[in-house]
Amino acid sequence: MTGVQTCALPIFTGELHAESVVYTLPRRRITAEELAWAERILAESGGAVAAMTDGVGDDYRALILKRLHGLEESPLTVEQTCIAAGDWSLIGFPGELFTEIGMKLKLASPFRRTMVIGLANGQIGHVPTKRAVGEGGYAVTTREAGDDAESIVTARSLELLQRLYYR
Repeated sequence: MTGVQTCALPIFTGELHAESVVYTLPRRRITAEELAWAERILAESGGAVAAMTDGVGDDYRALILKRLHGLEESPLTVEQTCIAAGDWSLIGFPGELFTEIGMKLKLASPFRRTMVIGLANGQIGHVPTKRAVGEGGYAVTTREAGDDAESIVTARSLELLQRLYYR
């Protein structure tokens, strides 16, 4: 066959370790200005979401902001699972981490090979970097996680990786 590449992978004969951790992240705080904007948009649209062929419409974003305003005091529950064997690990996250966060985890991981798997065992939405929060954009404006989620997720993920590495 042309165009097909194969590679031989050594069969792992050691122990497989797994562990999970449950923690919470603060929810995003909706400012008075964001709430006023959302209420204005919803009043203009009659509360209905218009069909969009691309992107996220203001009416949809307004509904998200209005919903999140009522949830600010209830934290997001996160369960992460890590599986490790030898010099490799798989760490899952129940949402969509920005690439920079995943790369930071891979570089700081004690394992030679670490794979970060998003949307594992749940969906809490996007977790942007602190820098991206200041820049805005779709994932930032529709997220549920608070501004400091990057530092919490990074710290808890690295703790989990360390525990499995030194097992």
